[in-house]
Amino acid sequence: MVPQTSILFFLGINIFALVEAAQICGTNVTLFSEKWGMEGEIFNVTVSFQNVTQKTVFNLVPNWDKLEVSDTVFEVMEDTDVDINMTSSQFYLYKVKISCLIEDSGEESEHFEIPVSRTVTSNTVALVFQRIMTVSLAFAMLLMGCELKFEVVRSYLLRPLAPAAGMFCQYVCMPVMAYVIGYFFLSDDIYARYGLILIGCSPGGSFSNFWAAIWGGDLDLSVTMTFCSTVGSFGFTTFWVWLFGQYVLKCGQTH
Repeated sequence: MVPQTSILFFLGINIFALVEAAQICGTNVTLFSEKWGMEGEIFNVTVSFQNVTQKTVFNLVPNWDKLEVSDTVFEVMEDTDVDINMTSSQFYLYKVKISCLIEDSGEESEHFEIPVSRTVTSNTVALVFQRIMTVSLAFAMLLMGCELKFEVVRSYLLRPLAPAAGMFCQYVCMPVMAYVIGYFFLSDDIYARYGLILIGCSPGGSFSNFWAAIWGGDLDLSVTMTFCSTVGSFGFTTFWVWLFGQYVLKCGQTH
């Protein structure tokens, strides 16, 4: 098998071209669409079979039943392009497995991505909600900042036991746990493993202050720990992403 390659072109909320190619059972298989669809609408996808040397039966199976495909079995005897219709009730980055059987080595398969976007209406609603939440959170952070007591924050910095414990959990426990969880549960999806590492190595941000204020926690300590973790992220996040990322990406290249 030859690793698949992909090219994407974005325009607004729609993806207008994505080409993925792989060699399966000696045949060059390419999957592409001139315009990928939105949730709830039917869109056309072309599967191209080139360099066909013998009669081969290919099977196409989506990774989630929310994606419906008009044809799933293709009997190919010569170079040809097959147009199929797809529809999805949920926006998602789907994957479909195209496979065939070889008498000597068994099944050979590759996965191809099928992006399905939101509708224009749902995308607009999501954008409005995000803007409202951003403004509301900024205003809440301003109000919490007005409640801070500088003397208390300074006392935490002079005796940094609690901030140090938070930094240890943030930049030692979380990155290691992210790598271990990805190693055991996401070994087949390299990009998901890498994304989990990025999340595990990132600072907590201001949401911890928000929840500390709501539940009556120590807001001064929360803000102090947020400050320390944000400053420390310049070094710690970069280090862990470099250290763990190189192993994850190497594993992906060997598959």
